[in-house]
Parts: sequence; structure tokens; C-alpha cells
Amino acid sequence: MIETSQTFASARLLAYSSDAAAAFPEHCAVALIEAPGVFEVPGAPAHCAGLIEWADKLVPLIDLKALADGARAGDGAIATHALVVAWQRAPGAELQFGAVYAPALVTALRVSDSQHCEAPDGHALAAIATTFFESEGRAVPIVDTHRLFGR
Repeated sequence: MIETSQTFASARLLAYSSDAAAAFPEHCAVALIEAPGVFEVPGAPAHCAGLIEWADKLVPLIDLKALADGARAGDGAIATHALVVAWQRAPGAELQFGAVYAPALVTALRVSDSQHCEAPDGHALAAIATTFFESEGRAVPIVDTHRLFGR
């Protein structure tokens, strides 16, 4: 009998709409903020809801549903939470921070190599994903926070 060992990675799963979710690597998820006050930014991209204050910094707040649908941030249900995530401009560079609307509970999960799947054709978040995995019958992108905030 041959034993194989599975490799698992921890992630934070964020359901950004009733039928879609995105995952963030555990090491990138920094904090969950309840009822963030949002400062609007004139001229910001449509998917950017504005800025929120966190740890004495103003960080951009992204609405993943708006990004996926090509809509304006906040056009759907207003999120009661925001997930703060970290990213770097380059390896060894200072950490930067951003946040994403969390309209539902953010959950922890372990993802195995066996769950890997190809990006579905035309998936709205494929450009910001490092890879995809299958969960509950749907393809879930693992978001590269640098691709989301660093562009």
C-alpha cells in the first residue's frame, strides 16, 4: 500500500455575493473590522468604495462583487464588515494594506492540492487570482492581494 500525503494551505473564505466567494491566503488576512466608516474618494475606480481608517492609516476598500460585476461599489447590500489584507509592492518591501467588503461571515478553511481546478472561462476575478480551487461545486479564486491593490 502506497501512502500519499496531502499538502494543505490555510485560507480565509469570503462570500462576496450569494453565489460567489473568493479566498485569501491566511498570512494575508490581517483583521476583520465591524461597521467600517467609509470616506468616499471622488474619481476612484467604480469597484473602490472609498477609504477606511485602520491602525492609524487610511486604506482602500474594494467591493469584490462590484469588481466582478462591473458595477459601482455599494450598489448591492452594504457590508457590515471589512477584511483587512496585506500586500507588498515587491519582495522585501514594506507591507501595504487594503480592505475588501465582507457582506457575510469570513470563514477559515484548509485547501488541499486535490481541490485545485482550472479557472473557468471568463471568470470575473481571474485577473487577480493566483489559482482556483473547487469548493461546494464552484470554482473559488485565491486572490493575489498585490494584483488586487497594487495595480
